[in-house]
Amino acid sequence: DNQIVATSTAAGPCFEGVTISSGMRASAGAIEHVRLGEELFIDVIGGGKPRGICGSGLVEAVSELVRVGLVNSRGRLQSIGSDITVKYGKNLFEKDGRRSFRLAENVSISQEDIRQVQLAKAAIRSGIEILLTSHNLKPDDLKTVIIAGAFGYHLSKESLFGIGILPALKQAKFTFVGNSSLEGAVQALLNKKLVNDASRIVRTVP
Repeated sequence: DNQIVATSTAAGPCFEGVTISSGMRASAGAIEHVRLGEELFIDVIGGGKPRGICGSGLVEAVSELVRVGLVNSRGRLQSIGSDITVKYGKNLFEKDGRRSFRLAENVSISQEDIRQVQLAKAAIRSGIEILLTSHNLKPDDLKTVIIAGAFGYHLSKESLFGIGILPALKQAKFTFVGNSSLEGAVQALLNKKLVNDASRIVRTVP
């Protein structure tokens, strides 16, 4: 029916590296991709020595820990020495009673970091669920999902599903568009009609 609806959620600053023990902005030295296969694989922005982890790396790291069973359904890191941790036992450690997973020298994901991701994920997922419910929609009704933002551009579908930020979307086509707000601002400066269109749309969005 061509109706546009919107919602907003307060996910907090953890995806920007704030409140994360080894967190940092997406700049040189930040781990941006993590993969757990036969061994641990990481990609670092700039290709140098890891100095910390940015938002996309954090989401992928937690998603991978969930996928291989090192983090259980309640978001808890498995205890050192359990059967599931044998393969990556050298990466697990405890300091001052706090369990962590080492990604690189001086770069780790702590149990508290995982809790911060859970809180941010819960906020975003709640907004999605409320928006769908308010219009009697199910996830399978969605045909297109557009992921915007510089942060969003570096996320993968697998990690978004892996930690449950998004519900199961079997029919949806995904598009990652990058910094759409900046692109929109540029287009608005070049075309006054787009400014009028944007103002009209805002007034009609409940």
